Amino acid sequence: MDAETMKAIVASYWRYTRQCPFVALEASCLLDSFDAGGRADVLAMTERRLIIETEIKLNIGDLRRDKHKVK
Repeated sequence: MDAETMKAIVASYWRYTRQCPFVALEASCLLDSFDAGGRADVLAMTERRLIIETEIKLNIGDLRRDKHKVK
């Protein structure tokens, strides 16, 4: 399974299973709450306006590369 397929599955979960009215892929860090300078793989917002960021990691190397990022 590749990253794009995983992002589609996660986005589908947040949109259709959890009924989040807003779901974005590769959301920009230009949002005020994302000061780290990165992009969210999947960003969802609930009806109560809670923002949920989901990062996709396909292997241990992906996780190791991100361990120094400030979140």
